[in-house]
This record gives sequence, structure tokens and C-alpha cells, in this order.
Amino acid sequence: MQKTAVAGKTGMYAILELDRIPQLAERLQVNLQDPQGLMIAQTLSSMLTMELSPEASGIIISPEHNFHSIMEKAPACGLLLSLERRLPAYDPLALPPLLESWGPEHISNNYALAKLELYYHPQEEQAEKKRQMVAEIYDYCQHLGIDLLLKLRIYQPPAAAEPTSDSNTSGSNDAMLEAIEDLRRLADLLALEMPADPIAAVTITAELDVPWLFSPENFGYEQYKENLRAALESGAAGFLAGEVLWAEMPEPVAAEPGANVSYDAIQEYVKTIARDRLIELVRITEEHTQKSQPPEQADSV
Repeated sequence: MQKTAVAGKTGMYAILELDRIPQLAERLQVNLQDPQGLMIAQTLSSMLTMELSPEASGIIISPEHNFHSIMEKAPACGLLLSLERRLPAYDPLALPPLLESWGPEHISNNYALAKLELYYHPQEEQAEKKRQMVAEIYDYCQHLGIDLLLKLRIYQPPAAAEPTSDSNTSGSNDAMLEAIEDLRRLADLLALEMPADPIAAVTITAELDVPWLFSPENFGYEQYKENLRAALESGAAGFLAGEVLWAEMPEPVAAEPGANVSYDAIQEYVKTIARDRLIELVRITEEHTQKSQPPEQADSV
């Protein structure tokens, strides 16, 4: 198993999601189809990798958009390469859109772990096809001797009845627990959104034979920190962090039309705010990891 290749010295996981370049480009109003826009996105990716990877235990790179950033990765930071295409708009009902001419064998050749993002609900029409797809990918990864990180997104199928406010929490927990039961043997690491209550999170930890990582969506930084602490208390082994680190990144600007783009404000943001946030998240995770270890083991770390 290669999970330790993306774990920190204390055994915790602090993984930087840098395969979300299309989402970052969209927020900054950068067109990836335009050569200048693509160059801007690639420059930003290299900057983020160079400044943040020394603080992370692992980094996820997209072969589609920022494969070049591998050269900027800190040596001690483990590497994961994504299998799916990163699209600004994604239909959760569909099977994950995989990259063409790319697969686990290419990831193995680059001495990396594989990562797949899956939108899933146990009662959706595509559930069986999605399980079969993940099973085939996982089996191939096992054959090649590489680990698979499955980032799991639970969503509500359109055909499902609209839950009431009283049943929303219970229904969400039930769907997540059932999804984990369906997929628990098809990954070496699971990245999950925080369950709706601590009891469900503890249950997930008890059910799983592999580590799970905190991986929320659409949270501000302060809320992210509080939820991370709750996830760690409930058994999470670490986190995935991406947009929460650079949510307020300033847009690249040019002094006048046709002038070179200035990255000064962006670089200052990455070196200060984004880096400080990642360092704080790592500290929170390491402190909890050491606190949860037996005294003699914690002393030896």
C-alpha cells in the first residue's frame, strides 16, 4: 500500500487539491480556451504548487490542466493524479467523465496515487453502473500496485422525494452510510463531506477499514476549521483543501490592454493568506493526531 506516500510524519493527511483549476479559472474570469487564459492558469498553478506543497503531505494534480506543476512540487509532498476530467459544470447523474488516453497505468508510471471523484446516491438509477466502474478502476489499481483515493459526493437524485426540514439530516446520514457500505471496499482512502451529526461520523469511522478524510464543499474558512475539528474528533485522518485556501484570491490584472499581467497581488496572497491557512489546518490536524496517540507513541513522533 502507498497511503503513507501522501501522509505526514504523524500519519495525518493534509492534501492540497490542485486539480480544481477550471473552478479557479472560472472564479477569476480566466478563459482556459484562450492561450493567454491558459497561460495565466498554468502560472497560478505553478505558484500555488511552489508555495503550498512544502506545507502539505500530498497534492492532487490534473493531467489535463496542470501536469507541468509536478516540477514545482516539494520533494517531501506526495503526488496524486486525477483520473476524471475537471469540468466547470458537472452532471452528477452521469458516470464520471474520465480523461482520454490516460489511466492508472500512466499514474503508476509517474510514481503517484490515483484519485477519482464520484457523485453518488445509493438509490439513483446509475448507482450500479457507477459501482461497477469504480470496482474496475480499483481492481486495475490493485493490479498495478497503486492506491486509489475516492472522493465521494453524496447528492439527492431528482426523482427522490423532497425531504422535510425534520428528515433532512437523517436522510443525508442514511444515504452516506449506505453509500459507504456500497463502496467501502473499492478504495484505499475515502474523502467525504462531513456527516450531518457526530454520531454518524463516528459510525462511519467504525464501519471503515481505510482512513477517511474531511473534504467539504462551499464553506468559508472559519466554518471549515470548526468542521475539520469536529471531523477529526469523530475519526477523520486528515483533510483535502483547495478552494477554501484561495477563495479571496485577487484577479490577475494588466495595467492597460495588451500589457503583461501582474501577479504581484496574487503572489502576496498565496504567500500569506493561503499559506497561513494551510499551515493552520495542518497544525490542527497534527495536534489532534498526537493527542489521540498513546503517550509512548506520541513521544516518539
